[in-house]
Amino acid sequence: MDWITRLNNAITYMEENMANEMDYAHLAQIACCSSYQFQRMFTYIAGVSVPEYLRRRKMSLAAVDLQSGGKVIDVALKYGYTSPTAFNRAYPTRGFHFRHRGLGEYAVRNLVAGEEESLILSLENV
Repeated sequence: MDWITRLNNAITYMEENMANEMDYAHLAQIACCSSYQFQRMFTYIAGVSVPEYLRRRKMSLAAVDLQSGGKVIDVALKYGYTSPTAFNRAYPTRGFHFRHRGLGEYAVRNLVAGEEESLILSLENV
């Protein structure tokens, strides 16, 4: 098994358990390397650190959940935020400036279906 396959196994695990707390030691174990090596390897391949990748993916998934009609508090708790306030603060501090795009976190759910994909793509590229 080569290192790209092992890294893909770890990414698959992250995607399947996105709503859960991630343990870097466990991710490294899946990738058959040390935690330090895993984080360096991931950053080199993905271009972003593991925590930044997880934040971006959670915010992308949260945007979809909000667009589908989910309540802000439920979505916030689902993705590990302790309160809606902490969730709301995550948007501007992590580069998800919905307000600059004319969108609030409540307005995300009111997007027309055709715009959902472009919103997700723009979030993932931030």
